[in-house]
Amino acid sequence: MGLEWGALPWGLCPTEGPGLQQPLSPVSLVVFQRRTRCSASITTTPSPEPPTVRVLGKEAHGILTLSCRAYGFYPRPITVSWLKDGEVRDQDTEWGSVAPNSNGTYYTWASIEARPEEKDMYRCRVEHASLPEPVLFVWGPESNLFTIVLVVAVAILAVIAIIAGFAF
Repeated sequence: MGLEWGALPWGLCPTEGPGLQQPLSPVSLVVFQRRTRCSASITTTPSPEPPTVRVLGKEAHGILTLSCRAYGFYPRPITVSWLKDGEVRDQDTEWGSVAPNSNGTYYTWASIEARPEEKDMYRCRVEHASLPEPVLFVWGPESNLFTIVLVVAVAILAVIAIIAGFAF
């Protein structure tokens, strides 16, 4: 049956029961604590959450800055590296600290400067406990899908408005 939100009196925090027999993800744990007003430590181990990874690129003054952002992962330990032609380039990489999100997960980033013509030689490698093996990510130009969908939607609305105008 599980626990019902708001069914617990103020200050009463269960440490086990039907709703807590499965490990909670960090997000579920925070939601549970907020909805039940339970601030006590719950004795369950949160399940690992894999990182969401996004690789971004920005070119300025003939230099391409590649950024690899990993977020939404749990537990905290993670390794984010830049590789050029398969070789780790730690000496050229700048890292951000691993910081907590409000939902109990973490985020971090790593960036590297490259020559624009060498962009295809770079890969971001992410290693985390939730992943069976390290995963490589590449940068590609941003998709224009959103812009295309928006233009098509506006065009359809314009045609409907024109037809509706002639009907009245």
